[in-house]
Amino acid sequence: MATHELTQERRTSPVEFLWELVFVFAVHVGRAWAGRCWRWRSSRLAGLRAVETTLDRRGLSRERAGATAL
Repeated sequence: MATHELTQERRTSPVEFLWELVFVFAVHVGRAWAGRCWRWRSSRLAGLRAVETTLDRRGLSRERAGATAL
């Protein structure tokens, strides 16, 4: 009786296992880094919006307030 090759259990070689670990670690680090960059961008944009709101309240434009320093 012949069994189909997909039903046979195949052992993973140590090299394949290490590559899978490296891949999973790389994905984890990449997602963490992307989240960190996204949070930095969000906080930076929130800070710029707060500056613009403050300038608007004072009746100043960004050009008159020296927007190049922001």
